[in-house]
Amino acid sequence: AKFRGHALRFINVMDTTIQNIDALEVALIPVLHNLGKVHGWINGFEPSYLPVFMNAILEVFEDSLKKDWQPNVKDAWSALADFIAIKVTEGYNLAVEDKPSLNSI
Repeated sequence: AKFRGHALRFINVMDTTIQNIDALEVALIPVLHNLGKVHGWINGFEPSYLPVFMNAILEVFEDSLKKDWQPNVKDAWSALADFIAIKVTEGYNLAVEDKPSLNSI
């Protein structure tokens, strides 16, 4: 159930990204930064996981699309995956900067 919930949230992020592709600064980047901030509070999460995860998603897309996975399709999805990973990482870094250190408690 936990994995399904996470997968559904990821699909929602992809959908939000696609729906707001023309409103990056206003609608999309704040959503992705917030997602990164949420991950900043997850014990054991590292932003280096994001590119690996996104590459795995692209492989699933390639397997699913087969002959329709043309270079222009791959390039578009790769650019979108990179954008998501970068913006989520920015949000993560903001959360880590704002997170009170154990030494200050």
